[in-house]
Amino acid sequence: MLNYYCKNRSYTVIIEYQLLTDLDSGSCYAVDNEVFIEAESLLALGHELVHAEQLINNKLDLEKQTWKGKHYMHSKVQPWEQQAYGLEQKILDTWLKS
Repeated sequence: MLNYYCKNRSYTVIIEYQLLTDLDSGSCYAVDNEVFIEAESLLALGHELVHAEQLINNKLDLEKQTWKGKHYMHSKVQPWEQQAYGLEQKILDTWLKS
């Protein structure tokens, strides 16, 4: 998925996945040219992969809380989360069909 959507191929993506049936959480962050994903379900993994694409393609800066250059520190509606929630089920369904 990331190879298709990411223009910047100079990143390494490191995924830590642990299936925990009662939890559906995850995290994604970048350090230098590495993106780290931790996920506790396949749905969360799909969600965090969207964030990885956002970070790699410089759409999202978590440190500055900016999306495509616009500041969203105190916004209740963060566009990067809207996109991730909007795509997570589609990514999961694609995996389950393959």
